[in-house]
Amino acid sequence: MGGEGRVLATRLPATTRNEPSKRDAPRYGCWRYYAPIADGWHWQPYLPSESVEIGTVVQQLITDLPYREVPLGDFDQPEWSVDDVIRKLQMAARSDQIILLIVDAWAGDLKRYKELLTSFSGNVPVNRTAVVVPWNERDEETVQQQMVLQAKLRSWFRDHYFGDQPGPFFKPRVTSLEEFRTILPKVLELIRNGIESLRAAERQIIAPVRPVPQISSSRKDVNA
Repeated sequence: MGGEGRVLATRLPATTRNEPSKRDAPRYGCWRYYAPIADGWHWQPYLPSESVEIGTVVQQLITDLPYREVPLGDFDQPEWSVDDVIRKLQMAARSDQIILLIVDAWAGDLKRYKELLTSFSGNVPVNRTAVVVPWNERDEETVQQQMVLQAKLRSWFRDHYFGDQPGPFFKPRVTSLEEFRTILPKVLELIRNGIESLRAAERQIIAPVRPVPQISSSRKDVNA
């Protein structure tokens, strides 16, 4: 797709389990313009080993790839609704935009995020969506609750599984910043290649069929 490739950068921020109200302000859309201090842009999923903010990492990766960011909207606006976000994601997928969803496994603890996550599968096309879940194995609560968290992810993103295995566009347990940096471009490239392959097939179908050349010849009547 070259310069046509686009990522609809969408992510759910970290949630503070003891004080969820303090992490109640994610933004959806262009990373550059929706990044207040309390936002998921500043989520540091790999503390204490890595203090890098996830938004900065994603912006660096996207900038290096042939994509441009497409705003989805501001999560904090009063008119925001789950139905509106799902509708925008559906429209994005229909226009061959790639949807990138970065999810904190704890995000479902907040009602507004849970509503979106439970509405995601079945409504947003799998073949246009990359879902990446940073997973901190140094976080004691995450380790203790990992079975429950994994079950929730399995339920929220049920369409992203083939049998009991996650599909190629769903990474439910990315355990390091290095792995995150490696995986994200590969997943986006897989989706982009799929779009290009489908477009090529569609061009073959709609291409006009050239008529077979007719060979005309004259022959004398042997009885003449």
